[in-house]
Amino acid sequence: SITITATTSTMNQPTAYLDKEIGIPLSATLTIHSQLPNPVQLLLIPTQDIPSDFIAIASPSPPSADDVSCGSGSLSTHVSSESSIRGDAARSLIVGRQASAVDIRIDHKSVSRRHTALYYQHEGETSVLVVRDLGGKHGTHVDDSRLEKNGLVELPLLRGNKEHIIRFGNAPLMCRVIVPAANANNLNDGQSQLQQLNLAGEEHEQVQQQQSSSAEQSINNPSTDGSDKSSNMETDVPSTRETREAQIAAMVASMDSNPVYQKYIPKEEEKDVTESMNNGATENKTNDTTNNNKNNNSNNNNNNLHNNNTKTNKYNLPITSSITLSPGSNSFTSSDGTNTPLQASASVATLCFEPSGARIVAGHRDGTLRFYDFHGMRAPSTSTSSTAENITYPPFRIVDSDNDPLDNTGRHILTSLGPSASGAQWIVGSTSAQAKVIDREGRATLFYFLKGDTYVTDSSATKGHTASVTGVAFHPLVKDICWTCGLDGSIRQWDVSGRGKTQFRKLVCQK
Repeated sequence: SITITATTSTMNQPTAYLDKEIGIPLSATLTIHSQLPNPVQLLLIPTQDIPSDFIAIASPSPPSADDVSCGSGSLSTHVSSESSIRGDAARSLIVGRQASAVDIRIDHKSVSRRHTALYYQHEGETSVLVVRDLGGKHGTHVDDSRLEKNGLVELPLLRGNKEHIIRFGNAPLMCRVIVPAANANNLNDGQSQLQQLNLAGEEHEQVQQQQSSSAEQSINNPSTDGSDKSSNMETDVPSTRETREAQIAAMVASMDSNPVYQKYIPKEEEKDVTESMNNGATENKTNDTTNNNKNNNSNNNNNNLHNNNTKTNKYNLPITSSITLSPGSNSFTSSDGTNTPLQASASVATLCFEPSGARIVAGHRDGTLRFYDFHGMRAPSTSTSSTAENITYPPFRIVDSDNDPLDNTGRHILTSLGPSASGAQWIVGSTSAQAKVIDREGRATLFYFLKGDTYVTDSSATKGHTASVTGVAFHPLVKDICWTCGLDGSIRQWDVSGRGKTQFRKLVCQK
């Protein structure tokens, strides 16, 4: 007998905690409101011919006198604890496909094991029927509106519509929710209670107004001891709440305004600036007309520069100067022997500075590297003073990165670029699975990296990347170590000291 009792309690344990498992709140109940004579009726009506076991109610509740009669093939039950297989311990009525855990079983493939939960929630004089979706794929529809996943809808019981339609997934049936009419006596009692509460509230407000008026009279007619002090008292001081609301409104209005950058000037420097401006103004009065013309021209140029900066400077950053780098010659051809013309206007895919800051290298989508040297930059000789604002500086060298004689997979877009700690080498990554290392000038390719075996599923067992390279970098302290990462999900370390293993004249990764 002890064994049988233990087994029975183990079997009933999941149903006892089912409401907690599916997230039914503690305020949920299957007990009806005192103003309702009977529980809400659920009338399950099939919309087409279905088998006899398509709908099954585990514990049908007895019918009441106010129930709507159901036709042939339809079933009726109530949202009450009598309709649940868990009895009085249940806080909700569950609809689904799992026979061992639901109260209303619907045998259809679009209905989840636990599809929908129904329960009441009471708060004072209000009562609602909650229809809660339990996360099924095909959802729950209430009055032709689908609920959000794990969402709910509250159907008022004491006032509002007395009938609703629920559909579970794509099952060929509809569930009519019929709300019984509330007792008129209870509604009248509730309305009279509300009227009494309103009258009590009005009387309380009148008492407060009388007290405030008496206090104002005492302030306006003070005693002789404090007549001078009370006469200066301000009676129209705004309350703390009104002041706070005004502050919040001003703060919200400031958020909608455009940001303005204003350089901070200490008070001492501000005095010096104002004095120098005053001195400059007096000196300008004594200058001749030619100096005035020069100053006007310089001011116009400064204003034009400021206007140009404000047009291109979207975020009002303090930009002191800027230059434009041009892509260079448009007659450059590939160095793979096919003399393929490259695009001069190809967009930039990657950009990187040299550690010393003297050079910048741009990698373009046409597979070229374009080197710019700040120390050696010279404006083109064809530029004139009229186009001084549109001067562009070309690169001093253009290098074709697609120069691997053993790679016949076509041209590749550059994805990443990185210099060594000494600046003597560059590592270049592209949409090809093979990165490479070039010298500082870009004239020679020092190392080609090996491509891995695409048929090996374990990426750690291959000797290189099997997909596009997305990132490259040198070790910040060890000059002969670099890393690469790719779309194959691997990060690989390479030894570029010349002592690393090679295969087919290409470098094999260390690990």
